[in-house]
Amino acid sequence: GQALAKQRAERDQRLRGRLREEGASTMAAIVEKWKLLQGMGRPEAMAAYVALVREWPGFGSTLFDVDLRTSPVGAGPQRLWLGIGAKAISLYKPGEPEPLDSFCYGRILSFGASDSSTFRLSVEDRDLLFETSQVDEIAQLLNTYLASTGARRLLRPQEPATSP
Repeated sequence: GQALAKQRAERDQRLRGRLREEGASTMAAIVEKWKLLQGMGRPEAMAAYVALVREWPGFGSTLFDVDLRTSPVGAGPQRLWLGIGAKAISLYKPGEPEPLDSFCYGRILSFGASDSSTFRLSVEDRDLLFETSQVDEIAQLLNTYLASTGARRLLRPQEPATSP
């Protein structure tokens, strides 16, 4: 019991440290971009900043904190941002502007909840498992985007496959 509590406390401390580092890195990047806007009036600075933000590949995406499970046994999960946008799903390392990987909706074979805290995404030749507290929100948003694009309905892992 005490060993488990100690492990949890150490893990929580590492997580808090990592979040502080990511927050400081993100804030430093924002401050640097704002410095480039010095000498501009407020409306011009806001327009320039919004134009800059729109260049980001993830602009307009909803970001979810997830832990990618790389394998059932072995290495621990990798903390990522799962970005769900109008055209694709992207994986970002927190604080990094470029995605590690992107999947257009046509490449997605299936998705859904494996359980209340695990989201599964099957893309062509691989299955991705994410630990997150926002499984339902992710699934609902994906369903909304797929419905609005007229994409074919994707099967959920817990639903039996039916023949066409």
